[in-house]
Amino acid sequence: MAALYGVSKWKTPLQVWAEKTHRDAYREDDPAKTKVLNRGKRLEPVVVAMLREDYGLDVVAVNERYTHPDHSFLSVEIDFEWRVTEQALAAFPWLAPLELGSIQNGEVKTVHPFVAHEWGDMGTDDVPIHYAAQSMTGLAVTGREVCLYATLVGVDDLTFYAVRRDQETIDAMVAKAVDFWTNHVLTDTPPDPETFDDLKFLYARDNGQAIEATDEILAQLAEFRELGDQAKRIEERRDELKFGIQTFMEPNAILTAKGEPVATWKSQSASRLDGKALALARPDIAAAYRTTSETRVFRLKGAKK
Repeated sequence: MAALYGVSKWKTPLQVWAEKTHRDAYREDDPAKTKVLNRGKRLEPVVVAMLREDYGLDVVAVNERYTHPDHSFLSVEIDFEWRVTEQALAAFPWLAPLELGSIQNGEVKTVHPFVAHEWGDMGTDDVPIHYAAQSMTGLAVTGREVCLYATLVGVDDLTFYAVRRDQETIDAMVAKAVDFWTNHVLTDTPPDPETFDDLKFLYARDNGQAIEATDEILAQLAEFRELGDQAKRIEERRDELKFGIQTFMEPNAILTAKGEPVATWKSQSASRLDGKALALARPDIAAAYRTTSETRVFRLKGAKK
């Protein structure tokens, strides 16, 4: 749901559309995303165990999937579900009022300390907006009142947040999902691209035809060209400055200011495959592992105006 509002860190509306229409070609190979998701999955059982053992939370289910009662295309997976007890309200008094015995949603998040500032004070609903959208979607589907976030910062700092049901927000989100499903998925109409990856997916190959630029596009082209010239001048000046600094450093590895390091110029080694040598020595092996890729290259044409 966060992707449909353009607030997801991981997906665009077009990626959601590609998934829902079973277009496997649009699958990102994002090592950073994979690392984060895998880390979170591995630590979920650990956090749930902490909730049970350290806080006495009555966790009644984990990783269950639910479907919206009126919209079968809208489904969610809830990390953990917990029963409201007096012990739970004693551990998290800011959750009150909640009906004793009711079942509520819970989400586990693992957060690197470097991005912990994205989360607000414990006990509030101040969570990153894409997570707020996720929890509100879960509440919309399950019909429950609150989602408890168990957020593990680093390896042992467990903090808690609560996102409460807001019916006005839920109605708007469900309407957005219905519109997306009706006007894009069922009609097989892709939403507008938002990233370069979106463009590559939609228009992977050119059609060999020409299209006449509008005045707006010509203005964008002129600005693009000018910014490119500026970037070139900046990079040239950076190279001049870098040359001067390295000339001053001579063979020294570290540049200091009042004894504190401000720059380093250190020797390092790297091991690389010599493709040309391999092709000469073992052309059969080189040919077996040679791949051909196709991409569209954007170049400016014509004289500057």
